[in-house]
Amino acid sequence: MNQDEIKDFIDRQSAIAQENSRIRKLVKGYKKSTPKVNPIWDHSHESISYNDLSKEVLSAGLVILSANFSDVWSALHRPEVYEATTLWKSGAQGHNPANIAKVIECWAQEIKLSPIFLCPHENGLALVCDGKHRLTVARYMGAEIISLMVCADNLAWFQKLIPNAHLVLNIN
Repeated sequence: MNQDEIKDFIDRQSAIAQENSRIRKLVKGYKKSTPKVNPIWDHSHESISYNDLSKEVLSAGLVILSANFSDVWSALHRPEVYEATTLWKSGAQGHNPANIAKVIECWAQEIKLSPIFLCPHENGLALVCDGKHRLTVARYMGAEIISLMVCADNLAWFQKLIPNAHLVLNIN
């Protein structure tokens, strides 16, 4: 490594350390007093780029829908994992506190987040494939409506599971 590369590396490491320190302080503050925020969902085509989705899923097409939270909740496989009481529980059965804090921070600043991504579980219920922290925070905040995505190939399954869901955007 030359001097410039070493300086760039040190600068990147310093920025990472500063952000980690900021997030630890945010978690500590939010655990002490979690602010009430309203979930705000990003229904744009670009929102899918923030989800951890494979290229195969993206190429198959996605559908963004909106539904009553209670309808989605009753259709989830193992909803207790996302219960409001689990918000600050970490570990194998819990959540990453840093991710929880980042979701709360975004919604406190009225930043829209991408919808959760649901897939069919082998038992026919919905499995949260991406967005468990957004779902848990939305549950904690008492959201009445939630936005979600499903593969276009799974739309019929989802409409049967939650017939009152409203189509927001079809992304092909």
